[in-house]
Amino acid sequence: MNIVNEIQENGIVFVVKNEKGESLNGVELTVYDKEENKVADLTTNQKGLARNTKSTSRYILHCEQR
Repeated sequence: MNIVNEIQENGIVFVVKNEKGESLNGVELTVYDKEENKVADLTTNQKGLARNTKSTSRYILHCEQR
């Protein structure tokens, strides 16, 4: 699994793809701040995208595909 993040004006966008470069739908992402407090629970859409609109400059990401 490959996760790329892009910081945008309105938050962070995560793009999740498999080893073949295909978008992964339904991947569950949990975003934590640097103190390891949960900031957001996200799930990727059909394009493999998930957006975190809560502001955090540093984060820890946990993910799970079901």
